[in-house]
Amino acid sequence: MATYLDTCSQNRAKQIALRQKPCDIYISYSDAGWKELETAYKILKANNPDLNIFYDKLGLENGHNWTCSVYKVLEEIRCCILLVTREYFKSTKCKEVFNIAVAQRLFEDRKKEMAVIPVCVSDFLFVSEWFGNLSIIDARDDLFERTIEKLSVKLNESFKYNTIQEDFDWLIQNEMDSNKCFKTILRDYRQEQFHENFFEQHGMVISMTQLETLESPCNILVCFSNYDRRIAGLFVDILLHEIPWINLMLLNKPDKNSFDHIQKADQIVMFVCEDYLTSPKGLEILSCCLGRQRKSNRRMLHFACTSIIPSCFTFLRILPYSIVFSDQIWGDLRKRYYHKEDVKVFIKGVNGKFTCERFEYMALEKLVQDIMYSERFGCYPDELQNIIPFLEISRERVEWLVLDDVVVPCPKEYDELGCLSESLFEPDTDDPTIDEDMLTT
Repeated sequence: MATYLDTCSQNRAKQIALRQKPCDIYISYSDAGWKELETAYKILKANNPDLNIFYDKLGLENGHNWTCSVYKVLEEIRCCILLVTREYFKSTKCKEVFNIAVAQRLFEDRKKEMAVIPVCVSDFLFVSEWFGNLSIIDARDDLFERTIEKLSVKLNESFKYNTIQEDFDWLIQNEMDSNKCFKTILRDYRQEQFHENFFEQHGMVISMTQLETLESPCNILVCFSNYDRRIAGLFVDILLHEIPWINLMLLNKPDKNSFDHIQKADQIVMFVCEDYLTSPKGLEILSCCLGRQRKSNRRMLHFACTSIIPSCFTFLRILPYSIVFSDQIWGDLRKRYYHKEDVKVFIKGVNGKFTCERFEYMALEKLVQDIMYSERFGCYPDELQNIIPFLEISRERVEWLVLDDVVVPCPKEYDELGCLSESLFEPDTDDPTIDEDMLTT
């Protein structure tokens, strides 16, 4: 007879094997909804045994970074089920998962079909503005188990016939507009943020807020790849001119001291490019930086992209960038100030003689002023999020919706698909994927 430890070891091996498969369905939930999560997972798994169904407590190995693991899984999924509660709208992590999933569905150049399925599992009054105008399937109170059953059977059919997007787009229809180009919306959003806080005059970028030179020293970490070494060098030169007594740390090649630098930093600047962030170590550095920002009450993480935003991960496209060189605002300045100059930088790690265009210098001036502003004032209004609220910025006017305006019943035609037996809800001690210790937070 197998010992208890042998059984645990076998179950653990089964869990790891499951996690190595691409994820088909991701379940997003708030910490307060773990009981609903447990029931939903059990029903979905029973009716879709061949699908890899994921939630964060199931998929995280000890010591793994939440952001690194979950963001990577979100790139694989074909369906995201949202267990919506009042607490869901208060969770920073739920907000991030939601916006990445919706971006996956609505970006024009997506490579696969994708469905977002919101399910209401408890009563509340208002839907947060970042959630948009999505329809939410009513599964409150005694409706929950049967509603999940119906969705489970429908999902089985949708995956079988490859109709997942067609079958569930009715839930997101209110946010779909053939005239919208979400890449343009994001560029316009960054341009609007610029004009709200800065203006350009005689080849200089000037803050609307008078920023005095910082008097107290601070630790500033600059993360970059060799691709951005020139720009990082120019940025550091400008930074030290404006704030000469900072403690500067450069992170070009992640090493054993990288995480110590991240923890010590008062401000972090990351130059985003595909070369840096497709490496496992680079992605892990980014994840740790995002984790620090998530716990901070001020903006301390600043993103810059010197080329087209890389499309290797969806979330890279909806980070709150301070500057993106491919945006029209910098393209216009490039045409206006077309001269170039040579700049010599004498900083170990980025030293050299670099050619600089005026628009690049102006953009980097803006980035330095963002750092000075955040060090002195915390952040610009509503700019603490790690992920831009995708649906919130796509509308001209933001309104809080009452739940009753967006909640809808599960379609009656799902009743004809059949359902599972009552025995499904009996405890199954042999299931290696449900672990109450993992579910509690």
